[in-house]
This record gives sequence, C-alpha cells and structure tokens, in this order.
Amino acid sequence: MIYALIDLGSNTIRLTVYQCEQIQGDKRPPIDIYFHKKTVAGIASYVEEGRLSEKGMQRASDVLNNYKRVLKPFGIENVQVFATASLRNIENTQEAVDYIQRKTGWLVDVISGEEEATYGFLGMTLAMPARDGILLDIGGGSTEIVIYQDSKILKACSLPIGSLNLFSQYVDGLLPTISEKDKISARVLEEVQQAALTVPFRHPVICGVGGTVRATARLNNEVFRRTSDNNAIPARNLKYMTKQINGERNHFVTTILKTAPERIHTIAPGMLILRTLSKYFDSKEIVVSGFGVREGYLVGKILRSV
Repeated sequence: MIYALIDLGSNTIRLTVYQCEQIQGDKRPPIDIYFHKKTVAGIASYVEEGRLSEKGMQRASDVLNNYKRVLKPFGIENVQVFATASLRNIENTQEAVDYIQRKTGWLVDVISGEEEATYGFLGMTLAMPARDGILLDIGGGSTEIVIYQDSKILKACSLPIGSLNLFSQYVDGLLPTISEKDKISARVLEEVQQAALTVPFRHPVICGVGGTVRATARLNNEVFRRTSDNNAIPARNLKYMTKQINGERNHFVTTILKTAPERIHTIAPGMLILRTLSKYFDSKEIVVSGFGVREGYLVGKILRSV
C-alpha cells in the first residue's frame, strides 16, 4: 500500500511517500520511498513567550495545504501528519492543533519526546543492526537520546534543545562567537545531566538520525574530501569543524552553502550539540542512519494499526 507521512518539525516540514506492506507478526516489511519533499518553515522561530503565534500556525498550515495539492493527483488516501517539538514544547499545543485542522482538514498527531526517541530507534533498526549503543536525533527544537543494549531500549529521553531554538536563544549573528559556542555547549551539558542519565553510558560509536546529523555528514565529506556515500563522522573531524566556526569564517560559510544551504544558521548549533554529546558519551565516531523517526512512526504506529 501507499502511505504519505508528513513530519511537522521545528525547523523543517517533510513529506515522504512510502510503499510498504502490512506487518505480519514480528516480520518487518521492506520500505520503499517513492518521493519526498521538504520545506524549511522555521516554526520554532514563531514561538513567543512559550506560545506559537498565529503567524506560525498559518505558516504550518500553508505548507501542509501545499503538500495536499502535491498529493492530490496521486489519490493517496493514507495520509498522516505528526508533530514533534514544534507543537509539543509550546503552551498552546491544542490551540495550534485545532487551528491547523480548521485550515487544512488534517488532524496533527503530537507525539511525546519519549515516543519520538522510540520511533527514531525503531527507524534506525530498519536500516542497520543495533545491538549495543547510543542513538542521537538532533532536531530543530529537541534532541532525542536512546541508550540500548541487546537490541532493547534501556533509556529514551528528549532534551528541550535543538539546532534552531539554540540559535534563537544564543546566537546574535549568522554563526556563533566563541563565547556563544561556550554558552551553547554548557546548556547542552546541563540538559543531558538533568535527563536522569545518572551514570553516563560510554560507547565508541553513536548512531545519528535526522537532518542535522545528515547535514553534518555532508559537511564532513566536503571538508575532508570523502565520497558522498560516506556515512561516518570521526569525532576528531567534528572537533576540527566546530573550531572552524571561529577560524576561517568565510570559508566555513562557503562550505555550508555548498553542502547544506538551508541550514546556514542552524548547522553550527547542531554540530555543537553533536560534539558536546559525543564527548559526554566518550564516543569516537558518529554513524549516520538513512532511516529515523518517520520510518519508525510508519512501522510502529501506522502499519501496526492497519
């Protein structure tokens, strides 16, 4: 069957159309992606004093209505919209959900931070083996952490920090200064220490999912002249790239524009989150998964309910 899934995130809104069969027992079906489309909407930037403004709600509705027009010729009946920190971490969540439903006709499923982390882990396991390790999903408004052993989740949590909201809170210019970098790193460390991870789990490899990690991988491949299919980021490379934010700034900006132009303002805070957490978990390498929360949501919520 054909399924359309729309991920209403804090920075980007993504439409992905999949072909996938119903789950039979414990067997996980193969997932084929027909096409995908993304819009950098910056919903988190419309949050004022903890509330999403009407302009932000309208911005989200406009993108969803555009996606509705994209989907109409295909006659796809199975369409699901879900939101993460974009609508979860605001005070007027229900008002925003009601507004978007009135404007688009679509009901938005706002998932919890723990659900987002769990779906991210499930999506990752569809793409690569996962026995022992750490999963990170760095979004625009939150960062999910999953610690797993023997292919089972030991701890899943969501930190209320992401690449876009840290940019909005700490960065005055396009790229953070040394002082702003230090404040971002300190905030990340503070949040992870408060997340009930009382005994830090050490692991040499982190699995990363989500747009920030994928963009960082593209940046790594450009800076270190790796092939485009390389999906591993050595921690030492990440250290070098975060230092370059305050080194040859013009060259750094040019490199971002080559690899992830839509993240020109958010890639640096996102990389600082990744760098701080990789140091915290004493990890030497970040491996990027092609599947994440959307595929996990598809399998874990939609297909299991069919």
